[in-house]
Amino acid sequence: MPDIGEYLEKKKEMAKKEQKFMSEIEIASQLIEDHEFDKGIEKFKELIPLAEDMKWGDKVSMLQDMIYDAREKEKQYITEQERKKSQLESKKKQEILYNDALDLMGEASEAYKSKQLNKALGLYKEALSLLKQINATREIQIVSESIDKISHEIKSRDLHETQRRQTEKVKAKERVREEQELLARKERDEKKRLKELEKMKELERRKQNEETLVDAAMEALDKANLKLKDAKANNFLGVEPKKNRYNDAIELYEEAASLFKKANWLDEADKVLDTVLQVKRERDDDIERFSKKISKKKEIKTSLQGMPIITSAPPRDETLTEEQKKELKEEKQNREEAFAALDEASHALEAFQKKPKVIGGQIFKDNEYPEIKRMYMKALGLFKEIGWMNEAAKIEESIEILNKKEEDFLVEKESFDRHVLSKSDGEEREREERKKATLKQLERNKKVREKVNARKAANKVTREKIDAFLEEGMKHFKNNDLVMSEKEYMHAYDLMMEAGWENEASSVMDTIDMIREKLERRDDSLLKKERSVDESGSFTMGVEQITETMDMMKQQEVQAKEAQMKEKMEKKALEKVKQEKMFDHLAAAQEFMKSREYTNALRSYHKALKLAEELSWTSQVRDISDFMVEARKQKEKQEQLKKSKARKEKVENGDGASAAEPSVDLEAKQQARIADQESIRAEKQEKQEMMFNLLSNARDAMQSKDFDQAIEKFQDALLVALDLNWTSQIRDIKDFISSAKQKRTVEQQRMDRVKTLEADSDLVSRQVRQEAETSSDVDASARIATTKGKEKAIADQAYELLDEANKLLKEGEREDAIEKFQTAMKKFDLIKWKRERDAVLQQIRKVEAMIEEDNAVAEKQAEKQKTQDAYDAINRAEKCIRNKKQEEAIVCYEEALEVFQEVGWTNEAKMVQDQIQKVKDDMNKKLVADTVQTEKAMVERAYALIDKARQSQRNRKIFKAVEHAHAALEIFKSLGEDWSREIKQVKKFVDDLDREKKRKEELIKKLKLGEL
Repeated sequence: MPDIGEYLEKKKEMAKKEQKFMSEIEIASQLIEDHEFDKGIEKFKELIPLAEDMKWGDKVSMLQDMIYDAREKEKQYITEQERKKSQLESKKKQEILYNDALDLMGEASEAYKSKQLNKALGLYKEALSLLKQINATREIQIVSESIDKISHEIKSRDLHETQRRQTEKVKAKERVREEQELLARKERDEKKRLKELEKMKELERRKQNEETLVDAAMEALDKANLKLKDAKANNFLGVEPKKNRYNDAIELYEEAASLFKKANWLDEADKVLDTVLQVKRERDDDIERFSKKISKKKEIKTSLQGMPIITSAPPRDETLTEEQKKELKEEKQNREEAFAALDEASHALEAFQKKPKVIGGQIFKDNEYPEIKRMYMKALGLFKEIGWMNEAAKIEESIEILNKKEEDFLVEKESFDRHVLSKSDGEEREREERKKATLKQLERNKKVREKVNARKAANKVTREKIDAFLEEGMKHFKNNDLVMSEKEYMHAYDLMMEAGWENEASSVMDTIDMIREKLERRDDSLLKKERSVDESGSFTMGVEQITETMDMMKQQEVQAKEAQMKEKMEKKALEKVKQEKMFDHLAAAQEFMKSREYTNALRSYHKALKLAEELSWTSQVRDISDFMVEARKQKEKQEQLKKSKARKEKVENGDGASAAEPSVDLEAKQQARIADQESIRAEKQEKQEMMFNLLSNARDAMQSKDFDQAIEKFQDALLVALDLNWTSQIRDIKDFISSAKQKRTVEQQRMDRVKTLEADSDLVSRQVRQEAETSSDVDASARIATTKGKEKAIADQAYELLDEANKLLKEGEREDAIEKFQTAMKKFDLIKWKRERDAVLQQIRKVEAMIEEDNAVAEKQAEKQKTQDAYDAINRAEKCIRNKKQEEAIVCYEEALEVFQEVGWTNEAKMVQDQIQKVKDDMNKKLVADTVQTEKAMVERAYALIDKARQSQRNRKIFKAVEHAHAALEIFKSLGEDWSREIKQVKKFVDDLDREKKRKEELIKKLKLGEL
């Protein structure tokens, strides 16, 4: 038989390889999405040999499909890019030509004003050539008219130009020089301005780098503080883990100090280094204390081995030793740390769920589920350490739900941005084959369940026989027929040994040994009584009445317990009905999900959610809400699939049909993969539901103290968990089984002790009656010889008072009954009947004890109701937090705080106060983060606008550049005086653009008026 450890190790190794494989696929897919097709396809090809070695046939096919898809996308992308490039180049060319033409017209206008007619004519002709290339009809007409006008002026002035030509040349050269100097000056100014801007960007980069280092240092400090907090906890099993946790914290502190030094924050770096020295000292002290504590616990554990279990009332605070108080304090601290870890995990999950799945339409958000599960596992370990197994089980359920969500998340991430089309005939055949495989698996599961049920039925029959023998043995024991009781218990012992229930058989054998000892003691006692008691006389009237009162008290106790048990059973039955209805709705919803009837599934989930809220099952409410979210997602996917089918039906023939064929094949394979995953998920989900139902039934049996039934249910759940290879659940279910067996043994020992006490009480009662019978004749003779009449009258009054007291006791008037008993006791004191007086006193004490017990139960019930209201308020607060209603959550927490303060639960009150403060701090942090994030986004937006303005300026789009620059200036002004330097720089840039814009507007105006 293969070793379970090796099997699990291989399973883990296989899971790691598969996870790495999927991670590589995600990297390759991201490369494809980033249009790095060659790298992505090469990555896919590298994974094919690995998949073939691992015999993942479906994944090889998937990789080939992905390669084909990538190549198709590459072709489409290249075609689209070429088309866009062509359009962009054409448009850009027209804009350049138009801007060049305008510039030439401007220069021509300037030349005309300066009487440079030939130059103006040439510039206009160049501008006309450019305008004809872009077919600017109106501008062509204006420029043509200008050319005709200048040509006419040149001809008319040619005669006068000969004498002035030389002078004009000199002037022309001068003007050219001035223009060159102007251009050179502009270039120098532009270089200077660019240099200043580059310097400003360099300062900004340095500032950003410094902020990055500081942020990293602060993050390292936060991690170090968490590690230090974990290290100070007392939940370590040994010294080395605790020391390693301290060392991790010290390394993080040193890393933070190094980052502060790189950022030139030397003071902060020195402070962190001082902290490192302090932490090292704390580490050495704490390790020494912890080592001593572990040694002491081992000594105590060794000394306590072999001692009998003795049930007693818990020690009061004034009797606790300092060590016990310290242990209680550590237990409270561990509980607070457990809740803090759970809150941290809940907030991390909530923050992750708030993030959008798709960022910018291109990037799928990162998987943070492993970190969140790590936080939940930390909380789980803390709860198990303090022994809160119910809460630990709920956290395990939450972790399993997170596993399911992570699977869905990864599947959705893998199939992101892929279109859904209809399935082909080949896909139908594949689905039929998968359906047959699923049916075979279900048949195997059915056979397993039948075997389990058969074994359960056999165990049930054996258990019924054993219970019958144990019940008969108890009846004989109560009737003081110890011989028959011993025989019945021996029958039960033999059956337990045959069934292999050795622990239970050992407990029954202890009971048999106790019965045998009582038989021996009773025989010895009877021999003594036969020697010391005479044969005459009967019980006195007083002893008979006291005995009647004691019997009546026992009857009342039984009736009260029966009424209480009946009420509890009715309440439990009502809850059971609601639970069954809720599980029925959940099962119906799952069936609807399997058949893809998502609307009906949502209705069933909604009904189950209402019942879960009525039962105050917080974890179930959260899980059903998650199921509803998943159902809505599946419904949306189904609607998209229908739309895709409708689009496909429109493509009936021609090129469109041929072009759609590759896409259809790809989508068919994709649908096959999705259907396969859904089949596996449905099968897994069915087994999970079976396991959770068994665990729920087991917990119900534990609450009703039916430990044998609970153990059977836990063992059935363990078989399912082993089938699912669910390591965490296997470990926990084994712990549940051990705990149930231990509690069963303790309960059996307690019942045996109760039986022993009852038997001893009956024996003492009989001895007292026999002694009273023996002594009554002697006392009677003495009273008759002295004051017979007087004593008889007082005794009759006392007996009448006892009758009245018993009557009041039956009517439930216990206070009045005590008064009657006390009066009767005084009568017996008067005539010095000590035995009767002691018997009445004992009865008074019993009645007072019952009153105190009832008062304590009433107070406990009232306190329980108040605390239940407080916990309900806490549940409402958590629900409000999940719904992002922090103000309402604080109100609910304050209600719970008021109740805890009223009943004096200081620890719980402090925890609620801390939670209220935490919610307020989170609200403040969110407000500050939103403000900082908004300012950062505005600054980034402003710099982006400046870049756009410069780009537009280089492309001679002055109007667009002015628009962007003004928008950036307004953003910096809205940020306040802290950004005055940036405002001044941007304003200078805006002024330059405004001047350039004004010049161009004048040029266009003249062009329209025909003045050029």
